[in-house]
Amino acid sequence: MGVQIIETGKKVPYKKITNFDLEKILDTTDEWIQDRTGIINRYICTVETTTSLAIEACQELLKENNINLSEIGLIICATMTPDTLIPTVSANIKKNLKLNHCIVFDINVACSGFLYAVSVAESMMKNLNIKKGIVVGVDLNSQLVDWNDRGTAIVFGDGAGSVLLSYEKNNDSGIISTFLDNIDDNENSLTLKNSYCKTPFNNLENELEFFKLKMLGPKVMKFAINAINTSISSVINLSKVSLDEIKYIVPHQANQRIIDAAAKNLKIPRDKFYINIDSYANTSAGSIPIALDELNKSNLLKKGDYIILVGFGGGLSFGAILLKW
Repeated sequence: MGVQIIETGKKVPYKKITNFDLEKILDTTDEWIQDRTGIINRYICTVETTTSLAIEACQELLKENNINLSEIGLIICATMTPDTLIPTVSANIKKNLKLNHCIVFDINVACSGFLYAVSVAESMMKNLNIKKGIVVGVDLNSQLVDWNDRGTAIVFGDGAGSVLLSYEKNNDSGIISTFLDNIDDNENSLTLKNSYCKTPFNNLENELEFFKLKMLGPKVMKFAINAINTSISSVINLSKVSLDEIKYIVPHQANQRIIDAAAKNLKIPRDKFYINIDSYANTSAGSIPIALDELNKSNLLKKGDYIILVGFGGGLSFGAILLKW
């Protein structure tokens, strides 16, 4: 197998926003939000940035581990909300951690970003013989949503999650199989324009609205349920592990109803899915690693456990990773 996760970390903003806080600015209620999403709280940045959250999530990986920093040869940051395009968020992480001779880059696959980043990291670490690597997923969704739009404002939160990867050729733990895919978003169910398309020579009407996340909830839900089903089935079929042997499934935390429907369709007990959407809402690329960190730090995993990381996002992208802890 070779590449395994040896440590996890996370960082969320200081400010917690409850459903009752949203009642004050939106036509909604705590009961309505919980019933449709499973969300109770989310964390929203006030002074934090994408880079600061990512750095602190990565620092957590190293604070209790006697890691030779010279072995860290790769940092990949999955984000669609970089606070700087140049330098990249990953370059700023490297600088803060005082690492030398380290490959760094950012990728954007929306909410699927963390899965794609881990897959890329695994391949690079094997091909380039990199001993240690860091993958961080981080997004500040509060900057993207229209806070007058109940359909998106209630769903998202900010946060970062990270993993420390280790590569040893003869390791009997680690990534077993990976499935990644994409289908065309012909109905524009998830879209977000960026402000860089504005120039002095074009005339963009409703400019503020133009640069906000647009989501067609029912269409996204239908896609997401199918994406989870396909990804889990595919990653199992690519391995010699049975679904019954899986200890936990860590899904992208987008909506409680999506996870419940996928579990029902696959005939998987709901308690096999690790769910924390109630506490953090949808943190996009941070979602899966934040949940994985909670699962790990709760001492619910032991060596040899099989787990599946599964997600989906804009594009429309989706996938899963099966690994042995």
